[in-house]
Amino acid sequence: MWGSIATGILTIAGTLLGVLITRRGNERDLKIRLQHEEMQRNETLLRERAEEVCVLLDNWLNALSIHSLSLSMVMQGKLHYDEHYELAAKDPGSKEVDFSRMEMIIDFYLPRLRGSFEEVIEARSELNEVARQHKQEYEQGNVPGEEYVKPYIRAIEKVERRGRKLRSEIVAWHNKTLQPTGFAGG
Repeated sequence: MWGSIATGILTIAGTLLGVLITRRGNERDLKIRLQHEEMQRNETLLRERAEEVCVLLDNWLNALSIHSLSLSMVMQGKLHYDEHYELAAKDPGSKEVDFSRMEMIIDFYLPRLRGSFEEVIEARSELNEVARQHKQEYEQGNVPGEEYVKPYIRAIEKVERRGRKLRSEIVAWHNKTLQPTGFAGG
């Protein structure tokens, strides 16, 4: 009789031990799975934000090229400012790019790229300064203002170089940091 009781107690203890071990293993597996899912969500968010900055940057550089072409024609005396503004208004690609959105994404999600973004902003400021000086001269009747063409073109090229550099750094960071999505070739 004592043997049956001891066997029963050992069986119950063994069963409880097995349940506890299984439960602990399941909790560990669940924790690992949840951590993996969180990591995948974070990578997806980072990937989407990096792609968004690239799209915003590309749109801005394209709009800048069109805008700069017509402004350089004003500087050469081939267009008036009114015509330049009309062309800009008609261009469907001239919608304003939200620089504050780019800046926020870089600060929150891509802080390692802040320096390159600052270089783009600095080059844009130089470009804007040449345009401002020309417009000031233009408004004072000093038309056309061909002495501004070369500095303006150099400033445009600088902005475009720095923009391409930033985009390349985003792509390099993306390829180095984020896991492949499983698509063919990527």
